[in-house]
Amino acid sequence: MAWLANPLLLATWIATWMGRRVPAFIVGFAALVLAVSFSFAKTVIANEAGIASLVTGLRLGYWLWLASMATACAAAALAGRPSTTSI
Repeated sequence: MAWLANPLLLATWIATWMGRRVPAFIVGFAALVLAVSFSFAKTVIANEAGIASLVTGLRLGYWLWLASMATACAAAALAGRPSTTSI
């Protein structure tokens, strides 16, 4: 379930780029919640056969993934509207 944070992260960056701050923040926050939910998991599906393996720890990759979700939320909250004037 936590993997669904990845497409939400992509949607957050696209909405932020388009200047849609509120939807971007909402989707980004949902991505962050899903990513944090993985920290409570005891097992994870490890292969195509559906065999679960124990989660032995949360290492650097997880924390960087989580930081990317938090960065997306911050970017959405702080983003300005795109300029409509041309030079």
